[in-house]
Amino acid sequence: MDLTLECIRRHYAGELESPLASVLTAYADFFALFDGFTEFVDFFHFQDLVTPGYNEVQFFLPFDDFNRPGTPTTTEEYVTYREATLDFIDKRSRRMAKWLGDNGPDAGVAALV
Repeated sequence: MDLTLECIRRHYAGELESPLASVLTAYADFFALFDGFTEFVDFFHFQDLVTPGYNEVQFFLPFDDFNRPGTPTTTEEYVTYREATLDFIDKRSRRMAKWLGDNGPDAGVAALV
């Protein structure tokens, strides 16, 4: 999720160097539905994957500009990745539950119609 979000961040920033650049460009109409990266992150409740200013993605493993494999290569990396993923899932689930409690289950649907 973190690596995909970095590709999306670069797409919104006009930085076309990423492994998903051609796919994101092909689906530019979808990404244009959001005013920018911040709105995309907020809509999908990905705030826990970015820095407070939405300027950088917080990666689950050390990031080296897509030069390393996208999956853990050691047991230690796997444990780190797994813990970070579970932490993100927990935080995002809580964030979505709070949003539903504050806005009601039909609020998001009405915004799309």
